Amino acid sequence: MRLSSLGRLLGGTPQFAKLRKSLTRKRSHEKLIVPEQSVPFALVQLWRELDVPMVVVAPLPEHARRLYEQMQLWGGESCALHFPETETLPFERLASDDGTIQQRLSTLAALHVAGETRPPAVVASASAATQKTLDRRSFGESSHDICLRDSLDLDETLDLWRRIGYRFESSVAAPGQFSRRGGIIDVFPVGAQAPVRVELWGNEIDTIREFDPFTQRSTRAVESVTIIPARETLPSLTPREWLDARLGRVDVSNCVPASAERLQDEFNALLDGYEVEELEFYAGFFNHGSLFDYLPDGGMLVLVRPGRVAGAAWDVEERTEHLREAKERRGELPRLFPSSHFAWHEVEERMGRFARRLDVEPSAAGERDEAASHVLPFGAAPSYFGKLEDFVEDVDGFAGQERRVVAVTSHSRRLGEILDSYGVDANVGPDLDDDTQPGSVSVLQAEGAGLQEGFTLSAPSGDLVVFSDAEVFGVAKRRSSARRNTMRRAVFLSELTPGDYVVHVEHGIGRFVGTGKGPRGQDGEFLTLQYAQGDKLYVPMEHLDRVGPYVAPLDRPPSLTRLGTQEWRRAKARAERSTREMASELLALYASRELSEGYAFAPDTHWQAELEESFPYEETPDQLSTISEVKSDMESIRPMDRLICGDVGYGKTEIALRAAFKAVMEGLQVAILVP
Repeated sequence: MRLSSLGRLLGGTPQFAKLRKSLTRKRSHEKLIVPEQSVPFALVQLWRELDVPMVVVAPLPEHARRLYEQMQLWGGESCALHFPETETLPFERLASDDGTIQQRLSTLAALHVAGETRPPAVVASASAATQKTLDRRSFGESSHDICLRDSLDLDETLDLWRRIGYRFESSVAAPGQFSRRGGIIDVFPVGAQAPVRVELWGNEIDTIREFDPFTQRSTRAVESVTIIPARETLPSLTPREWLDARLGRVDVSNCVPASAERLQDEFNALLDGYEVEELEFYAGFFNHGSLFDYLPDGGMLVLVRPGRVAGAAWDVEERTEHLREAKERRGELPRLFPSSHFAWHEVEERMGRFARRLDVEPSAAGERDEAASHVLPFGAAPSYFGKLEDFVEDVDGFAGQERRVVAVTSHSRRLGEILDSYGVDANVGPDLDDDTQPGSVSVLQAEGAGLQEGFTLSAPSGDLVVFSDAEVFGVAKRRSSARRNTMRRAVFLSELTPGDYVVHVEHGIGRFVGTGKGPRGQDGEFLTLQYAQGDKLYVPMEHLDRVGPYVAPLDRPPSLTRLGTQEWRRAKARAERSTREMASELLALYASRELSEGYAFAPDTHWQAELEESFPYEETPDQLSTISEVKSDMESIRPMDRLICGDVGYGKTEIALRAAFKAVMEGLQVAILVP
């Protein structure tokens, strides 16, 4: 779905022209007041017309993710990049998710070469922006291209890949891996869509071909491939003298003997050039780069609600210091141990070097000061809450007034039929025409999360009215995580009492203490969990999906997990081995079922599509794959035997309703049994 052609309407307004001119000056610090639902549209058009790299900082991770998705809707997938935050807390001996680290590095790579390609727009939360990363100099020196007909020192290249975080494997299946078979090397570069196979003739690169990691078959030949670092924490790129000085300032006198001995052994290993198991625990020693270091001097910095961005950054800093004090008090962390996050005043210093800055204050967030700000001619779209006759009447009136009407909906076919039945001529399709005419009505099928809210725009070339499902039907399709958290809070918390044992997916078994504010009265509601040795973990309510009840076949109380250790990871590994043994037994049983025959259902009808479009939530990737597998089972001649597992609010009922409706369309009866 493409909405980018509407940008010219905004670009033609005098208010936008004034803002654009202000931001083209050598030094400018502007303030923009605009309705919140119009922020992504306005930022995308600014990025497109200024043609400079842009870093947009939003207060919270959820704000950043939503802004990133909406900017992609207005500018296309290549418009915006997301710079996420890692899930691990500072001073914890836990590994970050590889996918998150690689997404951060891919985004840094796009900023690093911003002068050579179309400059990107990067969206980050305050937490992500304060987190330290690989410095730009090391990133640039370790990134390199492999080109056809180049001469390649194989041993030297493989050693470099190892030092910048790539792992040697027998076969390449995921980003950050490489393998070698004689004069053939396979590598899956971070940020690439597919791995490549490089064949050498002597020391010369003879061929470079992308291949499918599952079939290992080549798909197409390429001229070159770019290799960027696969990890943010790279000890081998840090000068020994600098590391020796940093380690020398650390004071282990407060640590208990076991911790002091372990730290000293790891210090010695790092100084000798070896890597340690929990390397990211030492990220503060090696990572001293910032996201803002990668934004070129001519780039633009955008803060969405700058006051809240600063507040969110201060919360991260306060939480980090609280963790530091607690671990120093217990003798687990030495004094002067560097953090993996910058202090907010350090971030402000880095932001201060940019000549162009834009502060965005959504108009609902505070007072409108039009004399000192740029105000764009946006307004709120009218809402109908399912009263479709009123909607059709107004749409017909807007078209008669030569306004452009665009509706982005999950029910495009149905809405198009309704407009047609009332005699309103509407263009229904996946994309918007490049030259949308005044008085036209367009109905677009929403993709992914879709448009969250509509708006109006007053422009010299004709007014624009944009509708989403929120205005037309009173509800917009949204990510199921919002529903998931809400339902879990209602069901899970209602059954939870202080003293109950719970399991955090990343930190292990703890005891529920209660709910309330975070450490030092931090705003927001938190779940307080107690772990071994009196450690406490404060879980924000928006992360409630990571906590579940402890369930075991015996009434014996479990042992609490120690925070900041590998204890929970080892327990999960043991459980995985046991599961694999059980799976091998089940394989033999289900192999016999493949020889039986059952009833094959017909493919989906258009009524099936109508039903599925009516669900209010965006399907998760897991839901989509499961729905596809269920339908494949039903349409197969083999008997269906499938169990759908998922926690409360994860969308199991929606899958069941789809399957039940598919059976009803065959003239069969369906029984749904519930507890």
